[in-house]
Amino acid sequence: NVIATAKLQSWRFDPFEATEAELIASIPAMFDAFGLFRRFNLDRSKFEAFVLAARNTYNANPYHNFRHAFDVTQTVFSMLTTFQAARLLTHTDILGLLLAALCHDLDHPGLNNAYQIKTSSELALRYNDRSVLENYHGYLTSKLLLRPECDLLSHLDEAERGPLRTIMTTAILGTDVSDHFEFLARFREVLAARGPAGLDRGCADDRLMAVQMLLKAADVSNVCKPWRIARKWGDVLLDEFFAQGDHEHAAGLEPAAFMDRGKTTRAKVSINFIDYVAGALFTEFVNMLPAAAPLLQYMAANRRHLLRVEQREAAELGVKAMAEIEAEKEAAAADAAVLAAEAHADRRLTGSTDEADEADEASASASASGSRRRVRKKRRGGKKKASSRSGSASASTSKGGGGGGGG
Repeated sequence: NVIATAKLQSWRFDPFEATEAELIASIPAMFDAFGLFRRFNLDRSKFEAFVLAARNTYNANPYHNFRHAFDVTQTVFSMLTTFQAARLLTHTDILGLLLAALCHDLDHPGLNNAYQIKTSSELALRYNDRSVLENYHGYLTSKLLLRPECDLLSHLDEAERGPLRTIMTTAILGTDVSDHFEFLARFREVLAARGPAGLDRGCADDRLMAVQMLLKAADVSNVCKPWRIARKWGDVLLDEFFAQGDHEHAAGLEPAAFMDRGKTTRAKVSINFIDYVAGALFTEFVNMLPAAAPLLQYMAANRRHLLRVEQREAAELGVKAMAEIEAEKEAAAADAAVLAAEAHADRRLTGSTDEADEADEASASASASGSRRRVRKKRRGGKKKASSRSGSASASTSKGGGGGGGG
């Protein structure tokens, strides 16, 4: 059965409620909605073969599997339609973006880039430790499109195929989370330069940046979905993370803290992801597409749910809950604010006292100085009088020829 297009447009669509056969059968509908088969004269039999080949290239990982690939494709479709992202793009951009979404995690091994690099895997060596899996997924996408039974773009001329390949590879490489902060900085800069009008559809670089943002956001959109869907994706993602942590422990390696089931809780990993990655990403996403503002509300609601879940999980694990940590931080911040206010008040009081003391000292100094001047003046006056009296006595003795020498 093919899922109704209106249902596929919905942000509330739950891919866990459909069978894999239904998901596969519904993919062409998203391409049909933009008239892509007609506009690019795509062969439907080759398209179906391509979809099946892509599905068969995905592994049975808890998270990075075909259902995730479909979810990301459907999420992009919802962004393009419900949140009006299509107005930023051309039909070529949309075709490249949907193909990239479907193929962005082909043959994912369930072990992330950090593991590939840490173990000097064949893939890490091949791609020189740079966006290892993303490069691999992009390579497989191009290889798939070269198969005779899947080459649905082979009839296009180079002027059309070249831009399509650029769009697909750029979008897939953009899903590497290690590029997250650098990308956001560039995105903010471009968006600020464009002003209220936003990204320029007439600028190829702006469109490519929009494509990157759409796939990057769709790839991590679980935390912005309704709680009943977000919770399911969070569970399978942490199943995969903890499985990698177990694998690393067994191999004598030290896993990242968020993959170590003995050191963290499932909910804490999701909360940290919202706080340090998704929050900033979707804030900029909404700046690009104001119609997507409800996504921030979903994410805030999910964080509140996760805090409650994390309290239970932390108690079971025997570690301090994030809510407790946050309460302690808030209390510490409040205490610090009170101390700062008291210190400020003390400085003001001390400052006014010091000013008064300085004024008193200056007045006393001036008074003392004046007194010293008066004393010196008085002494000078006394010396003058004594000198006058001495002169008179001397003259009198001289004149009188004797008289009491001591007296």
